[in-house]
Amino acid sequence: MPDFSFSFAETEGQTVIAVHGDLDSVSHVALDDALEESVADDARVIMDLAGLTFLDSRGLGTLVALWRRLERGGGALVLAGARYNAARALWVTGLADRFTMVDDLPAALALQG
Repeated sequence: MPDFSFSFAETEGQTVIAVHGDLDSVSHVALDDALEESVADDARVIMDLAGLTFLDSRGLGTLVALWRRLERGGGALVLAGARYNAARALWVTGLADRFTMVDDLPAALALQG
């Protein structure tokens, strides 16, 4: 099983969460808990998925739950660096068309408004 890790950083008034490894039915629990504890409902969040190697439906559920919570609270979520081969679930479900997605972290930081 590939290792899974994530890190939080504050950059230019936004919370950047870098994800590395498989975000799946096992690993999503740790990320869910950290998001609930550390991310305010009105936060501007960039989820840097450049290091993501796999995303299953449970991991996708984590992204959707965060997105909905932030939208309700006046925050925003941007997904940066998602690659089709690692995050296929985003495209298969049609969510890639609903999320704000950009090519990389610099592009996400440029969206700050």
